[in-house]
Amino acid sequence: MDDSLVSDILAALGSVHNSKTSNQDRLRAQAYLESLKGHPQTAICGYNLAKSESNYDFTVRHFGLSLLQNAILVCPEGDWETGRTLTDHIVEIAKNISDSDPYFLKEKVVVLWTHLAKRFWEAQEWSEMDNLLFSMYKSSNATRLLVLGILRNLFEDVFLLDDAIASANSARLTAQCIEIATPVATLEQLYSDRNPAVVVLRSNDQGWLMTFSHILTSCISDTSDASASLAIKALEAVKASLLWVAVKAIIQADILPLTCQYLSHPNPKVRILAIDCLHILVTRHYSNDDDFSALIGVVFLPESLNSFSNIISAISVDPDVIDEDSYSFLKKVVETVVSLADHYTVVKRRFSGPVNLNSYLDLVLQTTAHPSLLVSHLSLPFWSNLLRLTEPITDSSETELVRRLLVLSSKRILNYESVREDNETMRFLDLDFDTKVERQNFLNEYERAVIDVVRLSTCRHPFESLAWIRENVNSVFANWSAPAGLDCSGSVLPKSDPSCIMAIAQFTMTEAALRGIDRWKVWYTEPDKDTEFQNLSSFIVSWCVELLNIPIRQPVLVKKYIKTLVLFTPYLSETSDILFKVLEKCLDACIFDLPENSNEELTKTVHDIRSSCGVEINRLAYLIPGTLNKFYDDLDRVVSDLVSNKLSNHESVILYAFLLVVSQRCNSDHKVARFEKVVDPILSKWQSEPVIKMVSSLTGFMEEIGIPQIGEYFNYRGVQDFSDLLAAPMDENGRILKSQLQDHWSSLFLARPTRIFIQYTIEKLDHSSSEYLDLLNLWKPRVQALLPYLLQLLKQISAFCSPESWEGFSSEVKTFLQQSCTERFWQAGLSNQSKDEFLQQHESASKTLQDFADSLGTIVRYTREYSYLALSSVSQLDDVLYEIPGVGREFAEALTGIPSGITFHSCRHMISLIIRPLIRNCSANYVIPFLGEFLPYSLRQIEKVIDKFKGSEISDEAHDITEVDKENLTDQIMEEHQFLQLTHATCRLLLDINNVQVPFSENEFSDYDEDLSSSKGSSKEKYLIGCHEGVLGAFLQLCKKLLVLPDNRSVLTTAYALRDAIPKIPIAVWGDVDEYLVFQILPICFTIIQERKNGDSAHEVEYVITLIFARFAKSNGAVGLKELFQGLIPSLSENVWNDLEVQLDRAPNLKQKRGVVVQFLTVNGQIEWTERLEQEMQKDRRKQLKLAAKSAWLPKSSRAPDPDEYLDEGLTNLFTE
Repeated sequence: MDDSLVSDILAALGSVHNSKTSNQDRLRAQAYLESLKGHPQTAICGYNLAKSESNYDFTVRHFGLSLLQNAILVCPEGDWETGRTLTDHIVEIAKNISDSDPYFLKEKVVVLWTHLAKRFWEAQEWSEMDNLLFSMYKSSNATRLLVLGILRNLFEDVFLLDDAIASANSARLTAQCIEIATPVATLEQLYSDRNPAVVVLRSNDQGWLMTFSHILTSCISDTSDASASLAIKALEAVKASLLWVAVKAIIQADILPLTCQYLSHPNPKVRILAIDCLHILVTRHYSNDDDFSALIGVVFLPESLNSFSNIISAISVDPDVIDEDSYSFLKKVVETVVSLADHYTVVKRRFSGPVNLNSYLDLVLQTTAHPSLLVSHLSLPFWSNLLRLTEPITDSSETELVRRLLVLSSKRILNYESVREDNETMRFLDLDFDTKVERQNFLNEYERAVIDVVRLSTCRHPFESLAWIRENVNSVFANWSAPAGLDCSGSVLPKSDPSCIMAIAQFTMTEAALRGIDRWKVWYTEPDKDTEFQNLSSFIVSWCVELLNIPIRQPVLVKKYIKTLVLFTPYLSETSDILFKVLEKCLDACIFDLPENSNEELTKTVHDIRSSCGVEINRLAYLIPGTLNKFYDDLDRVVSDLVSNKLSNHESVILYAFLLVVSQRCNSDHKVARFEKVVDPILSKWQSEPVIKMVSSLTGFMEEIGIPQIGEYFNYRGVQDFSDLLAAPMDENGRILKSQLQDHWSSLFLARPTRIFIQYTIEKLDHSSSEYLDLLNLWKPRVQALLPYLLQLLKQISAFCSPESWEGFSSEVKTFLQQSCTERFWQAGLSNQSKDEFLQQHESASKTLQDFADSLGTIVRYTREYSYLALSSVSQLDDVLYEIPGVGREFAEALTGIPSGITFHSCRHMISLIIRPLIRNCSANYVIPFLGEFLPYSLRQIEKVIDKFKGSEISDEAHDITEVDKENLTDQIMEEHQFLQLTHATCRLLLDINNVQVPFSENEFSDYDEDLSSSKGSSKEKYLIGCHEGVLGAFLQLCKKLLVLPDNRSVLTTAYALRDAIPKIPIAVWGDVDEYLVFQILPICFTIIQERKNGDSAHEVEYVITLIFARFAKSNGAVGLKELFQGLIPSLSENVWNDLEVQLDRAPNLKQKRGVVVQFLTVNGQIEWTERLEQEMQKDRRKQLKLAAKSAWLPKSSRAPDPDEYLDEGLTNLFTE
């Protein structure tokens, strides 16, 4: 090796690591060091720098290992001469590792050895690897630890992680790892015919699993740090083995008793690794009863369960002074206990020992009652699954178990977000979650799980459960401790009041119980079902009467109270007087009066009550339409009275919808007349002169919404500066004008009542039912008549929001329109003010002339979104919309025709509320006529909206940021947030488009390449993107746009979409598509995997690259395809291409094809192995290991297969896809 080269390397490394080096010199030195990876003397240079005899410092030795790593990765496939040289270098370095070498150096050697094993370990090349490992294991403590690390890494890469190189060689590596890990006696017992080429690779008869067992046995009584370090390495290797090694080998090695002993080890890391191993053992599948008894049955023995209980009780976790290791250990122990539930129903049948299932249930209940909700939640799914079983679930009284579950549930069904009490549970919540969003999501999930336990308990034991819950509810309200009382005669209580929290919890328990009875009606099939149901109904009716007599008027309780009462109504059909009392309560809530001296929060609460109770009264109509229809005329009079005297136009729509649902969901001779009476007065307004004027032109739109009147009023007030309307207070004339405009707007903007009438009438109706077909006949002529007006309205709204449409208007009008179209949001963690400050600012603005701009902007945005919803409802009316000729293009232009008038926020809503429903609801016969017109135009317009995002330019000089700068910075952050929400919605749209199928005849060949697909597609399917070049072109252009965004989630989802789409594209049919995939998509993909900013995204993009390569490899020499690739990768010679084709054809599945392609790209320089890429790969590896640790929670079908289940297929077939 050239001495000057070494000198240059040392000088460059010195510059990089010297803190006094300038940035320019450091970058120059780094560039030089990276350039060395292409040097012809890379391998020998790396070896001489890395070996211990060189006496270089650790940073130099580490760099030498990096050079060796690059040489390994770029070593061509089949070049064993170079491979032998590299293995000799690494073996020599590994043999001389010492205790004094730092951890990062040892781990680098582990990584390099693993790389070599994945590439070269086989009988024809590096057959002595296992002998070398065993020799090093016996050599010294340092090499022993190194060997355990090598085996751990190798097993993880082959069996647990999505490693590309291991996948490419999975058949060989799987068989070889099983061979060296398993005792010979076990293999001979399991396999009658072992492969000699694999047998020759092992160094001894005992196998590595037995070696790990010996280490653990020797370390169990030694609590020294050195012993703990060795035990940790051994447990890590065991953990990497347990999912795939033969069960009989696990039993022979005494892994179960050893790991159980280590649960009480003083070292916390040892304890956690031990419980990880035990968790894997109890979640594996055991097909043999003897194996089951040895590894699962013994865990159900009373002494074993008692040990678990003692361990849980002994773990002291104080949320005020948290010990993270102990808390993590506790959660893992609880997970393991709950995981035994997989075997709960079969353990007595498969194991002959003295199993006491009640002891196990007591143990699980102990974990459910833990003050940490995170720990408690781990066992809640177990109770739900247990209660769903049809056979007996305990050895004694089930009713006692159900009672204990109900008692615990009643204490845990609280709305913890409202709790202000400082207790242990709340302190654990503060500890467990960093953000409000995470905490809220968890609490919602926890509440659903508790509700499910109550629901299923009631279903299983209805009389006992209802009686207990009823008594508990009565007890709570009898002892109501709120000073103001239930009827709100005193002060109004906040939702954080403990009495209110407890009262809401009782309503939630009641709802869950009633839903349990709904399930009982389906689940219970005994002969006495009718009698039992009559008894239950009588009980429920009397309970409803008790609840009706509770004088609840507290605003925070009314909403939940009404929702609970509505659930009683299916049982009140024979007691009309009680039913009318419930209906009266609902109607009273719809006109709930605002208490005196109400603040803004209470005002909002009351509005929410009136709105939500309107929804509940419609739920009542869904539940018992036939019963209510008997009193339709009385209901009509009551609704007419309320609409005339007590409800606004906005609120009255819900009650009209109630009448509509009642009249249309039952058999009646008056259905058509009642439909016309409610619907036609609203729909006829679409053809009124003001509405026609409004939708015909932008000028007419602005005139009808009141721009001239507002301008005249501003002139009257002498307003000169339209950009500072906050400075001008609202006077009485302004308030009168605003009220007049709002009344006028309610008569103009008809999208909301149209949407509500359509959606409420058809909601959850079977499309083959007579009710739905009758409604379809009524809606069809009306909807097709109003559709042009609705589409024109959307066009005018887009024009109103587009600055490009304001040419010719005065500067004052432009300023006012700009303020009206400005979207204002508050987002936790993004806004530079609190929510209260934001609301206060809004309230202050409402008292100034700014309220005109805000109110106008709000009604326009509100109308736009309700128009989307109305069109979405129309799309659910079978083919009513789709059968109109040319309507696809009309929809596209109305929705996306003016991109400058579509904000990120509104575009996200447009995609979610109307475009995706249009795709989902389009029947196969109209896919080409409608979506073929709609999608190409719409996707390109959405791309223009995405193009408007310019990104943030944030100054580095944070200390000089002014208040104005802070405001601008907040606006930029909010814009980025809205943009990301748009891109995520767009990605989901791409996934929808992928799945759109078109009809085709049985004798027609499919465009779906089943061999390359990872999804469950069938060759008997044909997809839109595979038969419509226009849709495909727009789809691919949008994918390219999303792939270059600096957002990992968008890149990941787009890669999913491309991965699913490419096999559906016909091969060598559309030349432009082929060129686009190669010259536009592939270079972006190469950049993503080179930068590797996110491991998940890079993995999926690697699959996209693989599919493109494999797609063209399957083209059977189609003219021009190889030339395309050679234009992209000049080094791709004919021989290299042919070799790649052979390897791709040989790889049996997509995962192994990916390994072939990634290896090819690395060898041919498309993936340049930089130090930064290595760091990202290691980070990705750690992330995958965390996910792999959770794999035992997946369904059995998703886990790695059990070798014992595949005895007849031979070693080489194990663990392949």
